[in-house]
Order: sequence, then C-alpha cells, then structure tokens
Amino acid sequence: MRELIKRIIMDKDRTRGGALLKPVLAFFSFIYSGMVILARGLYRSGVLPSYRPKYPVISVGNITLGGVGKTPMVLFLVRSLQARGMRPIVLTRGYMGQADGYPSDEAAMISGKTHAADLAAQGLVTSGVVVG
Repeated sequence: MRELIKRIIMDKDRTRGGALLKPVLAFFSFIYSGMVILARGLYRSGVLPSYRPKYPVISVGNITLGGVGKTPMVLFLVRSLQARGMRPIVLTRGYMGQADGYPSDEAAMISGKTHAADLAAQGLVTSGVVVG
C-alpha cells in the first residue's frame, strides 16, 4: 500500500485505481493542512503550551517520502557545525521509526561520516548520533 501511495503522489501511477485514489488523498491532504494551520495558531496564541529547549535545535525532515536529501543535509549541517567548534547531536528514530535498540544503517552512516565513533573511542565525545 505504501508503494502505491508513493507512486500516486509522485504521479507515476496511471492505473484506474490510482486515478480513483488520488482525489481521496488530496481530500485528506486538505484536511491535514487545515489541522496543521489550526494547531500552529493555537501554539502561537498560547492556547496550547510549547516547549523551549535549553539548546538550539535544527530539525531536518518532515512527513515526506524518502529520497529528498535529508541525510546529506544532516551530514552537511553536522560537519559545518563541527568545523565551527560546535558539538551537534543527531537524534533519529531510525529508518521508518524502527530502531529496535540497534543503530539503523542511516544512523551508523551518519556517525561514521562525522567521526562521532572515533571521537567517542578517544573519550572526546563532541558529537553523536542517538537512535530511539
């Protein structure tokens, strides 16, 4: 089902089922957009409480399909921040939110390409990748 929806969203499904499902998905997208706008207004007006973290946070990604460049962007940001002497930490749920207590391939790649594991082994933990 996930692949069918992905094909429909990317306009690669030309079947009758895809043609019938596309307006349904558009309708739910419209409803979801309205809910997001409402929630944003409630947070901004103070009706819903918000949390201000102690440290700056950069969020990369949203509810999108894979392959839009989130991981390369995270690598770029981590390396850029490290070059400026900062100590970024990457929080991830793992691929499709399934960490199962083990680092996902993506988390291992980010950790390896940002030298987090090498620094941790030397006791110089200046960045890290947390899966959970």
